[in-house]
Amino acid sequence: MPHRVEKTGRELGWDVLESSIAMDGYTLTEIGAICYKLEKASSGSSEYNAVLGHISIRTLETTSSSRSPPKANSWVIESRYIKWSSGSQGTRKLNMMLAWKLLEHTSVTDLCLEYKVYVKKMTKSSDEEEEQVYLGAAMVEAFYVSDLQVPDGVSALEFIVQVSMDGISQKLEDSPSFRMDVPDSY
Repeated sequence: MPHRVEKTGRELGWDVLESSIAMDGYTLTEIGAICYKLEKASSGSSEYNAVLGHISIRTLETTSSSRSPPKANSWVIESRYIKWSSGSQGTRKLNMMLAWKLLEHTSVTDLCLEYKVYVKKMTKSSDEEEEQVYLGAAMVEAFYVSDLQVPDGVSALEFIVQVSMDGISQKLEDSPSFRMDVPDSY
């Protein structure tokens, strides 16, 4: 296993260290470190310490496509706490919570999943492909939509939850989604 650590310089009192690890057949997926500075010693200097707190190394087998995120039809997405209000210049504002879960418990359920949430605003008269707008990310199976501006003429909203697992993201078109009709009045 080749590795190296070299001191590359000193900036603003920090020692800059650079390292690399190469292991055929393995992927380094997570590193967690705790860094702290001890209280100043009586000699006038103090030490800065860093402790490796967590490291995760996976084989190619566990990071391959056989361990890709679950398919879109494996999820159920629902909306909760829906509140519509008037916005400026004929727009409406939407506040709500999106929540999703896998229909069945699988080995994927125990992995660290990340979710990116997008919205597509659709009109009745538009024949064009609507653009997905990124709303944010979540590390839990819920996302709060806050003050989403919905222009006049939008008839439906499609929320897309892109699932990522170990850095492998679903294509947006293969991601679970939730369609919500925009009410005429609220």
